[in-house]
Amino acid sequence: MRTTPALSGEAESTIREGWDVLVDKLGIQRATQFIVLLERGKGDSVKEIAEYWGDASEKIHNRVVEWKAKSRYMEDVERSDSGFTRILAEGGSEL
Repeated sequence: MRTTPALSGEAESTIREGWDVLVDKLGIQRATQFIVLLERGKGDSVKEIAEYWGDASEKIHNRVVEWKAKSRYMEDVERSDSGFTRILAEGGSEL
């Protein structure tokens, strides 16, 4: 297991400021991908992310799952709406 030395208040502040800049410039998803690329091949990233983010990682995961489900639902609605519109445009003979 990889150990991380304790950081001074200034070092921790600099890391947090850097993270904020990354998120501002790249967005949360790309900033996270960037950090993961830097840490590739070292330690257990899933465990480390869970330890760092705590309950927030579960909340983020749930929000992503909800967003994906909503996006799929909206795509289904758009497909069914376009089919309904086509039927109406053709005189509604299939109704």
